[in-house]
Amino acid sequence: MKRTVTVVMFLIFSVSLFAGTPTIDGVFDGEAVWGTPVATADGTAGWVGVNCDKLYVTYDATYAYFAASFVSGGEPATWMRAAFVINVTTGGGGSDPWGSAVTYGYTPDDKKPDFVLIARLGDTSDWAELRTWNGTSWDGAGTNVYPTDMDWATDLSYIEGRILKSTLGNPGLGDVQFYVSGNVDNEHGVFDACPDDEVATAWNDPTTLTNYSTDVTLPVALISFSALAGDQKVTLTWSTATEIENDAFLLEKSLDGESFVTIAELPGHGTSNVQHNYKYVDLQVLNGMTYYYRLADRDFNGNLTYHQIITATPSANQTIQRNGDPISRSFALYPNYPNPFNPSTTIRFNVPDLNKSSTYVNLSVYNLTGEKVATLYDGEITGGSYDIEWNGQDDSGKPVPSGIYIYHLSSDSYQKAQKMVLVR
Repeated sequence: MKRTVTVVMFLIFSVSLFAGTPTIDGVFDGEAVWGTPVATADGTAGWVGVNCDKLYVTYDATYAYFAASFVSGGEPATWMRAAFVINVTTGGGGSDPWGSAVTYGYTPDDKKPDFVLIARLGDTSDWAELRTWNGTSWDGAGTNVYPTDMDWATDLSYIEGRILKSTLGNPGLGDVQFYVSGNVDNEHGVFDACPDDEVATAWNDPTTLTNYSTDVTLPVALISFSALAGDQKVTLTWSTATEIENDAFLLEKSLDGESFVTIAELPGHGTSNVQHNYKYVDLQVLNGMTYYYRLADRDFNGNLTYHQIITATPSANQTIQRNGDPISRSFALYPNYPNPFNPSTTIRFNVPDLNKSSTYVNLSVYNLTGEKVATLYDGEITGGSYDIEWNGQDDSGKPVPSGIYIYHLSSDSYQKAQKMVLVR
């Protein structure tokens, strides 16, 4: 008879574990992304040589992520199954949704799993399902979530998956275990598990799982994070559904989406199960420049969890009025050249002829914190195209350090900003 094995994991969420967002592709992204494992198995091979090693949990603003690895030589085979089993509410299912040889005996009863991310590892086809306990049975049959929400290495040394946090109910706590079992409904019990648990000792040996990795915390369940760009300002708002041991939020800002600086710290609400709303107005911005914002929450132990990056481009009314009719503009601010530069660069801009002898413009350089570094031009100017050189010095003639700077052109009817990089 052909034998099939199932692998299942139970996981717990923890902000101290979060380091990044994994890619669901069957390739381990490393502990720099996954954080430290929530459980490590005993290293002893289970039934038919299956040997679970580590269990990982992490999350971002949208998903909870789960992963399991195996000791070399202890990988499951393609005729086996794999699953992540999660408890986040009260009450759950008593047995594997694909068979009766594995039962869930966690105590008390409200600790039984309510979500099972379960896979058939390729004996006939790659197939995975997310099963949800509806109070009497498992929902989710017939919908294949492979490989978008569950995938595995070609040698089956590693298995990973994800579930929308909204599907889980934005939990504050969770219980998780991983196990491997067979694919014959009433014969194949647990082959190995992480955390460790009872395993089968014969082919017809149904077994019961009882050992979760328990009460992993998910300190902040973020509902939304948004930016509203206005004239010379960006209003940032975010809301949380739950917070657990949340000390503070750190709001970070960037010009390139990679190098961030902290611009604000707002106190969190500790542990709370009610919605809280937050707001911060960033006035250190220039119209026409795109800014990146990132939110992090810090727990009472100083651990940081990063949420998604959003962008905003502040702007003013970009039309001028003459006798009540809009007049098209032909102001322009071009990329500086060279960029990066050392020690100097040239900035070109256009000023239109607005049926008057001259137009007021200002061209200035700012650092990342919004502080003005140098004024390159400030006054009346006739229509035309202009080149202005900046030699990397402030208004006092002192050289400024290497870094990213913003040059900003403004007039009564136009504002535009660009970024440049000074490399000493």
